[in-house]
Amino acid sequence: MARQALVDDITAEVLLWNTMPRCCERSDDFKRRETLRIAYGDIIREQSLKTVTKQISFLSDAILEAALHAAGRKIGAQRGTPMTPEGRAGPIHHSGDG
Repeated sequence: MARQALVDDITAEVLLWNTMPRCCERSDDFKRRETLRIAYGDIIREQSLKTVTKQISFLSDAILEAALHAAGRKIGAQRGTPMTPEGRAGPIHHSGDG
C-alpha cells in the first residue's frame, strides 16, 4: 500500500473523532489492522524484506501524520488558528514528501 494512501486513511479515521482518547483508540485500531496486513504479506504472500520494511515505515509515517493532525486540531481548539510564516491565518504545512 502506498504511503499517501495510508496517511489519508488514518487521517480520515482520526478526524471523525473529536476527543484525544477516541483519536488514540482509532489510531491503535488502525495500527493493529495494518500490522496484520503487513504480516500477512510477509508470511503468507512471502513479500520481500524490502517490501515489508517499506510498509512498516509507511505505517509509522501515517500514524505520526495522523497524530500531528489530531494534536494540531486540539491546540487549534485551545489557542486558535495558527499563523503561517507569512503571517496569515491557516494551517502550517510540513515539507514531508514520503
